[in-house]
Amino acid sequence: MFNLDEHVSHKLSGYAGKVVAYGHQIVDGTYQPTICVKVSHIMASQHIFVEDLVSLWERVEQTIKRNV
Repeated sequence: MFNLDEHVSHKLSGYAGKVVAYGHQIVDGTYQPTICVKVSHIMASQHIFVEDLVSLWERVEQTIKRNV
């Protein structure tokens, strides 16, 4: 499971962003966990949210850029 504010990437669509919420979806009669991700987008004025099964997301390591 992922933590809130953790950076993730969708394995199929390539969407990437931060985890903002948890949920569930019924698949074949069973509840499956989902996460809702606020997708990083070039236009900061637009907010796109994507929710899908946890198993379709993967953790993304963030690199911190520092001015030296």
